[in-house]
This record gives sequence, C-alpha cells and structure tokens, in this order.
Amino acid sequence: MNLLGLVLLLALPYFANAQQQPNLHQPVPMDNAVKKGVLPNGMTYYICHNEEPKDRASFYIIQNVGALLENDNQNGLAHFLEHMSFNGTKHYPGKGIISTMEKHGVKFGRDVNAYTAFNETVYNLSNVPVKHEGLMDKCLLVLNDWSNYLLLTEEEIDAERGVISEEWRTRRNASFRLRNQFFPVLLKGSKWAVRDVIGDLNIIQNFKPKTIRDFYHDWYRTDLQAIAIIGDFDVAEMEAKVKKMFSKIPAVKNPRKRPDFKIPNHKETYYCLATDKEAATSDINMFILKEDSKVKDLAELKDQVTEACYNLMLRSRMKEIMQKGDNECLSMSAGNSKFLRGYKAFSISTTAKPNKEVEAFKAVYTECIRAERHGFLQSELDRAKADLKAYLEEDYNTRNERSNDRIANSIKQDFLNNETITNPVFDYKFGLFCLQFTTLKDVNTFAKNVMPEENRTIVITGPSTGVKHATEAEMKQAIADVEASTINAYVDNAANKQLIDASKIKAGKVVSTKELKNFGAKEWTLSNGAKVIFRKADYEKEQITLNAWSKGGTSLIENKDLVSAENTAAFIKKFGLGEFDASTLSKVLAGKNVSVSPYISGITEGFSGFSVPKDAETMMQMLNLYFENPRFDKKVFEVTKGRLATQIEALKNNPQKILSDSIKTIFSNYNKRSHLQNKEYINALNFDKIQKIYKERFNNIGDFTFLIVGNIDEATVKTLAEKYIGSIKGENRSEKWIDRSVPTPKGKTTKVLTIPMQTEKGTVIAKYSNTKLKYNAYNLLTLKVIKNILDLRYTEEIREKEGGTYGVGVFTGAKMNPNREFNVFLQFDCDHNKADHLKGLCYKIIDRLIKEGPSQKDFDKAIKALKSDRKRQKPHNEYVRKNIKTYYMTGIDMSADKNYEKIINKLNVKRIRKAFKKFFKKANLIDVTVLPKK
Repeated sequence: MNLLGLVLLLALPYFANAQQQPNLHQPVPMDNAVKKGVLPNGMTYYICHNEEPKDRASFYIIQNVGALLENDNQNGLAHFLEHMSFNGTKHYPGKGIISTMEKHGVKFGRDVNAYTAFNETVYNLSNVPVKHEGLMDKCLLVLNDWSNYLLLTEEEIDAERGVISEEWRTRRNASFRLRNQFFPVLLKGSKWAVRDVIGDLNIIQNFKPKTIRDFYHDWYRTDLQAIAIIGDFDVAEMEAKVKKMFSKIPAVKNPRKRPDFKIPNHKETYYCLATDKEAATSDINMFILKEDSKVKDLAELKDQVTEACYNLMLRSRMKEIMQKGDNECLSMSAGNSKFLRGYKAFSISTTAKPNKEVEAFKAVYTECIRAERHGFLQSELDRAKADLKAYLEEDYNTRNERSNDRIANSIKQDFLNNETITNPVFDYKFGLFCLQFTTLKDVNTFAKNVMPEENRTIVITGPSTGVKHATEAEMKQAIADVEASTINAYVDNAANKQLIDASKIKAGKVVSTKELKNFGAKEWTLSNGAKVIFRKADYEKEQITLNAWSKGGTSLIENKDLVSAENTAAFIKKFGLGEFDASTLSKVLAGKNVSVSPYISGITEGFSGFSVPKDAETMMQMLNLYFENPRFDKKVFEVTKGRLATQIEALKNNPQKILSDSIKTIFSNYNKRSHLQNKEYINALNFDKIQKIYKERFNNIGDFTFLIVGNIDEATVKTLAEKYIGSIKGENRSEKWIDRSVPTPKGKTTKVLTIPMQTEKGTVIAKYSNTKLKYNAYNLLTLKVIKNILDLRYTEEIREKEGGTYGVGVFTGAKMNPNREFNVFLQFDCDHNKADHLKGLCYKIIDRLIKEGPSQKDFDKAIKALKSDRKRQKPHNEYVRKNIKTYYMTGIDMSADKNYEKIINKLNVKRIRKAFKKFFKKANLIDVTVLPKK
C-alpha cells in the first residue's frame, strides 16, 4: 500500500468519530489486495487473489475500444470484431478457444463471453478450475491472443456475417427502434448520435475483410488494453507469468490518438417525439445532461452519498404518490445518475395514461420542483441514511464473498473511468463517515442545483397510431406552468411506530423435534400444528432465507374465481401490511434489509422471504402479520386494477403480447383454466373475492411447513418460531390439491402464426413433453445432460455452421405434481424465409442423437459442465435450501451422492443415447412457427 493509502486507512477510525469534517480533497486510496502494474509496452495489468469461488479463477481483457471509434464504413465492426475473437487466433484456430474451455466445464455463453459498448469491449473466461494442469496457462494464452493475435480469416468473417445479421434482427424491437430515433436528438452533434453498436446491416453483410482488419490494427493495442486475473492462486507467481508473456506483445508505433468523445452543450431545450407501431405505452422523459466530475477524490465520493440520499428520498415521495393514484401516471421516477462515459444525467420519467402525457409529466415534474423549492425533511434524510447504512453493513459483512466478476467490474471502472479500486473496509468506514457528515443542508443544496436549465431534452416515445402525443409547445408550456405554480412543502405523515407490538404475542411451543441427518437440519412441530425446518448455513454470512408452503393453491378454486385467485398475492403486496399502507410500510422498514411475500401457485400457497441476520425478527414479524393481520385496501385495489387495465389495453396489438397469448392458448390445449389478459380478465378481478380467497388459503396454519436456512443460531430461530409462528391462530387440518392440470396436446401439434411486425423475422418454438418417464433422480440428471448436448450441437451446427440464428435457446424442466411431465423447449429467431429449413435441421440433430447418441467429445463436455456446476454450487446456502425443499416436495434428496455423483459417474455415450430415445420417442411435440404478416 502506498503511504497516502496507509495514512487514510489509519485515519478511518478518526473519520468515523470526527466532530469536524477533515479536508477531503485527497486521492482515494487503492485497495492493496489488487496488484496493479503497467508493462513497458503500455499494457495495464491487475491481479487479485480471491476465493469466491474456491479453486476457481477468472480472466478478463478490457479494451478501451468501442463503437465510437468506428469510421462510417466500419459501423458495427467493433461488435463484429468481438465475435471474431472467438473464431480463430494464433494459438487457437477456428473454434479452438470455445472447445478448449468446454473440455474443462467452462461453458461458452455462460463462462466464456464478451460484450461491446460505445466505449469499451470486455472479454471474459470465468469460473476456470485452477487445479487442472496447464489450464491457467492456456487462459493466459487466450488473453494474449485476444490482445494482438486474431487471425481474421476471410472464411471465418464470411461465416460470422449470418450470426450477426440474426443478432441484428433479434435486437430490432420497438425499444431499440425508438432509441435510434431519440438518441440523435438527445446526443446531437456527438459520435454517440450516429452509432448503436450493432451497426449497419448493409455494412455487416458486405464489408471487405481489410476494413475490419484496419479497425483491429488501429485500436486493439497494448496502450488501450488491461488484463485482469482474479481468483484462487498465488499473486506473485501469476504476476511473473503475466510479465513474461505479455511484455512480448509489441507496442504499436505512432498510434492513432484515442479521442475523448464530447456531447455539445446547448442552452435551448431539445424536443423529440419517437413513435413505433409496436410501442405499447406513452413514456415521457426529460434528460438534463452534465459532465461528470473529472476529479476523483474523497470529496467526490462524499458527493455520491449526498446524491444517493437525494435519489432515495425523491423516489420514496413518488412511490407514495403512485400509491394514492390521483394522477394520470402509470409509473413515475426521477433521479441523478451516471449516463454515458464522462456524463451524468438527471432524468425525469413517467409512463402516462393514453392521451394524458402533459398531465402525467406535470405530476412528476411537480415533485422535482417541490424538492427544489422546499427541500427535504430531517425525517426523510434519517430514513435514507438508515437504508444506506444497512447497505454498507451488508456489503462490509460480506466482504469476503465478493465474486470475481464484482472485483473485475471495479477494475474496469479504474482502467476506463479513473475510479480507484477501493478496499471494502475503507468503503464501509468512509461510507459511515460520509453519512455522519451529510447534512440536510447538503441534500437540499443538491436539490436546488440538480436541474439546471441548459442541456435539457424532452423525449416522448409511444405508439405511432391511436394516441395524441404532446407537442413541443405543449411540453414547454407544461414546464412553465409547473414552475409558475404554487407548490406546498411535503408533509411527512409517517409516525415513528413499531411494525408489531411483540409484547402482546402469546408464543406457542415446540412439541416435537425430528432430526434430518441427511441435511444436518431439524424439523420442529409447533403447538398449533405448523412444522418448521431449520438448517444453519453460513457460507453467505448475511443471508437468511424463508420458505413456507401448504397444499391447495388455485387448484381448490373454481373457474369463475380463478382470475382473482391468481392475482391475490400480487394485490396483497400492494395493500401494505397490518396497519400500514405500502408507502408507510417502507418507511417503517427503513434501515432494514428484509422482505416477505405471499404467493398462491397451482397446487400450493405460501411465502418466500429473506433477511440479514440482524433483521431476522422483523422477517418473522412480517410473516406473522401476513397471517394474523393482512391488509385489504379497496382504493389501492381499484387504482392497481385501473392501471393494469390500461397496460393490457395498450399491449393488445403488441407482437410479443399476441405471440405470448397464442403460445399460452396452444400449450394449454385451449383449456378453460388458462386465461388471457384482456378486458374480460380485468372484469373478473374482484376485491371481495381476493379478500375471501386470501383468508381461506392462509387460515390453515397447521397445514403449513416453514423452511428457514441461513446464518443464525438454532436457539434464536427456535425462539422466533415459537413466538411468531407458534402464536398464529387458525385451523389445524390437512388439505390436498385437486388435479386440475392443463394437459399437453397429445401427439404432434403444428401451428403457423402470422403476426404484424416492423422488423420481419421468423420465430421457431418447439415444446417436447414426455408424461411417461418416472420422476426420479436418474431421469432428472439425464435431462440435464440432454440439454447440455443440444446446446453444443445447436451452437456448432445452427449458429456457427449455418449462421442461421444468434442462438437456439434450449430449456428443460420437469414436474412431479399435479401430473408428471418432463419438457424440452427450443426457441430461436431467424430470417423468416429460413425458419422451416433451420427447424428441420434442429429436428434432424435430435433424430441423429436418438439413433447414434452424442460424440464422446460432446458427452465429456456435457458431463464436465455438470460436475463443474455441482462443485461450484455445493458450498452455498442456496444449495442447502433448494435440496431440502425438493426433498419435502418430491421425496428425492438430490444432495445425496447416490442421486447425483454415482449416477453421473455411471453415465456413458450409450446410456445417453438411450435417454434421448426414451425421452423423444414417446414425447408429444408442439411445433409453432411465427412469420411476419404481409
């Protein structure tokens, strides 16, 4: 650590207890756990030891290069070049990088990936096993090749054109098209205004190889590159390897200057109306751009805390307004945050009811002006500080659980944006210091200055037909009207009340205890009949999870009340809890990291929740209130129902909504218990029925099982369970679900749907379902192997060889109740003229796997990936929670070696061929092709 860093860290206790604010115009100290250096060729490197996950490492190369550096004839080639980095390098020709990694369980897409943005391109090899001999050196060699040794052969370039053309097609949705309309106005006069990363389709399909090679040679160079290596290894040894390998890469002579891209200032307020036939809602935004601070010192960090307090308080007020419902907004938000490199934006955003754009904007802008004129109250600031303190505490207590990716993100900010990598101990102590010295005057001064009159742009986006959009004159007049109006100061009605009076609760007792030796857990039966399972798990130190379930669900609800039943839990969460409405509840819970939510599914009802250890009692109090004192609010119901009706009406002509409704209808075989969200659906929502259904489903405490997993002592959990679960009154009877399952159509069902769309594309959706397979560990695991093998085949043959799609999504699932079913889903977008051809190839691949089985190479990769996943998941709390719940739901203990490792080790190519045949030969198939409507 440098001297300044040491002095600052030694001064932290003083910071935390200081009575006067010290001089903060000092550099931010860098985390000495991260080794940073610069090689003679100009390349920067970062190396950090980290054991989350254990025995794994991640490798990154950060290129200070993005779409803004493209010449006009290179529009899209920064992104194209990212793709080409996986299509042949000096030491890994062809698909050598992907193949090498997947042999070791490091999967393409999940662990091997990259992204391109306006200003950077970042590559990663993640979750690499450190104990596989030679693999670490191979990863270094990949970074080496990504730096300077791409082959960029004409054959591979031409092969990739199809993949990127299909990615271009897939991304061309309404949001993308709208952005391409308003960015040229919002960012007028800048390079950002004429680039969208994915690029120009004509250039993608027709550029000469020399054009992309020129871009590569101009910009992929050592002075614009940083490598980051993070994981469970010796830092000194890794640094020596980095210096030896990467110092050999030659620096570019007479390099082109890397420009900083600016957005011109403007005094007048810009206006843009962007419309699209597929846009569903009218959204009104006002952006106020300003250059970010170039001085990255301690004072700037403290300013970030002031900004965070402002954002939390303003959004809390808006949440309260939305709860009341007396405005023309479907949503509203405002705040100050980072926008593009070098720039921040104060953004005001609202989604308006149809033809109410001016009124909606006035509502949200009024709140911004209210804060500007009158500032905030001390009570509001106290709650914001409590929330931020809770975040700092959780972050500090989990400082040894930071993932490689999180550390890499800090490294990326250091390299690209000059934002120093800080130590989590420093973050915590300096954060507390900032909270101590952030005053009401600070945030109110910030509120007065956060909305300057220059560099403003009003952006309205929405449907191109059926809606009257606000004009530029109307919007400017709306701003003037609000600024000229009388606006009263905010009144904080939140009383300093407790969530629950714990002294009035009469605790129950544990009447029996059962040891669950397989899981190291205990099951308690309480005096009211409820069962509580507890397992201490402390891999994640700041995590306690809660699950609860009881049999029944919507299966016990008749068709006429089903829509209300399916929405009951969503409405209950909107109503608040106990004596508090939703906005007041959030104030009461300020400073607490806790959540509890009810649900009602097809065959069960219950709760899911979480907390940090210090808030465990609050979590249990919330659970108690959901049983003993749930809140029902007719006004909130009507407001929420009205907004939902507006949203559904707006979506009725949206292609994705039309497709979703069609798929739901086909997959359910037109069953009456499968409802589409339309006018009739809204009319079926009934407040009285929701209240009745909730009370019925959550009145039978003796039929509930509660699962608590996390970092909390057994004695504490037992006391909390006896008090807050054992005290719950209600019936003690056993219920069963009714089999009202929606059966999958038998045999093969083929449908061709035609839907109007702005960007023509085809979509292929296939669902295989097998209801004959036994629900057991063997079939569950072989289904995972099937998925992994299909992923490999479709990536190689449909994406890479055919260039037919950006990717074939393969999804698998299985359920035991109410009816046994195993599923494999396929879905991809493509050129609609190639949809039948590509779908046929997908089916042929399955037929080949049924007849021949996978290759040994594919089999080995699929098994390696499963073993890698299992090893990575095992230490975590979630692994424990999921396996215990699965055991109680299905009777299968997936944590047992006999149900995983022993099965995996016995699998071979022959057995997987049989698994393909066993599943697909007896599977029903729903085959859907979606085409553009002429």
